[in-house]
Formats: sequence, structure tokens, C-alpha cells
Amino acid sequence: MTDRESMDSDPVKVLFIAGQGRSGSTILHNILGQLDGFTAIGEVRDIWQRGVIKDWMCGCRQPFSECEVWRKVLDHGFGGVSRAQAQEWYDATETFRTRHLPLTTIGPIRRRQLARVDDLLRALSQLYRSVRDVTGSRVIVDSTKHPPFGYLVTHAPGVDVRFLHFIRDAPAVSFSWAQKKEFQPGEMMSRKGPFKSALQWSTRNWMTERFLFDDGRDLRMRYEDFLVDPRAAVGEIVDWIGETGTDLPFDGSHQAVLSHDNHSVFGNEVRFTKGPVTLRTDERWRSQMKAGDVRKVKALTWPLRRRYGYTNRGMDE
Repeated sequence: MTDRESMDSDPVKVLFIAGQGRSGSTILHNILGQLDGFTAIGEVRDIWQRGVIKDWMCGCRQPFSECEVWRKVLDHGFGGVSRAQAQEWYDATETFRTRHLPLTTIGPIRRRQLARVDDLLRALSQLYRSVRDVTGSRVIVDSTKHPPFGYLVTHAPGVDVRFLHFIRDAPAVSFSWAQKKEFQPGEMMSRKGPFKSALQWSTRNWMTERFLFDDGRDLRMRYEDFLVDPRAAVGEIVDWIGETGTDLPFDGSHQAVLSHDNHSVFGNEVRFTKGPVTLRTDERWRSQMKAGDVRKVKALTWPLRRRYGYTNRGMDE
């Protein structure tokens, strides 16, 4: 049996959170990582640069190189990963961007694109598999969100990927992108104006639907609906991915209990959160965002906002 046949006969189940950043996905990722049989590893797209090369903090608050879990994962899967090798895989990741996704509809071009990143695809497959082996998990949660990376994951051998399209209303996302926020102490996230954030919201959500969705292997959930009853929403996700019966980490419907570290390789500072967390909708944009910016964002994102139900009375007031 070849390595590829072995991988295909024993697939790794990956739950990939897709969509636009600043949609509340990090807290959802943290909650899923508390479930028995689940391991949440953050934004895997950035493991090579932010993890191996720059040695940023893991979600357990240790430098990546000192995190016992990641040391075991890389040793088990690769016999260790050098900075030079990580740089090659990071460079390969960067060669496949949003603008390349439409070209995947053309067979010969798609085959050339995938052949160019074949080594990266095999590395991703081995990475997920090693996480599963080291942690004993049944489900690996990847919160990368980036549609082009999600597309690559679908072509990693032996990976059974399911996409959770997590959506938050565009003005709320735009407001969040305008705020100061850290990846980790001393490392600030970039900030985006309303025009750029609105275009990116539309692009990433449309790309997620167009290039990642596959009948029966995807679930769409709005941030606003998730926060109506977070416990029930997490239960829906668990049932959808085939893990029915898993105990949920909640004390009541709206208080999640984050009792152990996650090993998020990259993401915003929310990934460091532990302890009881009360979940409530952040609606600050309605009172603090400039009216002109709200109108601009709504106009630029109207088609998809309408599709997702955000233009209905009560949601758009």
C-alpha cells in the first residue's frame, strides 16, 4: 500500500472555520477545543512563519518552540522542522492567493497550481495527522478562515475536511477591524478602513461559498444566531460533524467554561482566554461607528447581507 492509499484509508477529520476575520470565530474555536476528542490548533496557515520561524506564542502562552505539544507534533510528523524548510512551505502557501481561486475552474491550470504546491499539501496532511496521533483527537479544529488555504486543505491527501462558514454582519466586522487589537503582547494586528474591510468581507464570504462548499460537508452559521443560544449552537456543530453525545463545556446556555489550554498556533489575543466566559453579542458598532461609514459598508456588502438575512427588518435597524 502506498503512503497516499494509507492516508486515504484512515482520513484525518478537520473542522475548518471559514469566512472573514473579526467574525467572532476565535471564541468559537476556543470552545470547540474544550470538547472531548477535539483539538483546536488555531490558524494553521501561519504555522510555518509565525510558529516555526518567528516563534510567536502558542495559545498555551509558551513560545511556539517551547510548547510541549507542538514539539511532539513536529518531531512525530517530520522529525523536526527547520526554519529553512518552514520558509519553503510558507513561500509555497503564499503562491496561492485569493486571485488564484477563480482559475481553479480551468482544469489544466488547476492541475498546474496544485502540482506546484504538492510538497506543501503533503506537509499539511502530515501535520494534521501528527496532531491527531499526538493528541489522540478525533477532530482537528483549524480556524484559518482564509478561503485559498481552505481550498488547499481540500486537496491535502488523507484529510476529511468539513467547512463551518461563520458569518458576522459586515458593519460589525468593519467596526472591529478599525479597533486596536493584539495578536500577542507587543504584536499589533493590522487595522482596515471601512472600504477595504467591506470589500474583503464580500470577497471572502463569496469565495467560501463558491470554492469551499460541497453538499453535505458544510454548515453556515451566523455569529448573531450563535449568541442567541451558544450551547445549542455548539451542539448543532457537534451533531453535524458526527460527534453526537459529546459533553458540552457550558454552565448554562451562555457561559462557556474554558478549563484547559488550547494550542492555537496563531490568532488574536482571545485565544489566550481561560476560565468562565459569558457570551453576549457585541453591538458597539451601532452606537460608536460613524453613520457615513455604516452606510458605506452596507452599500458595498448589500448583495451578500441580503443573502444572509441581514437586510431583514430587525437585523438592519
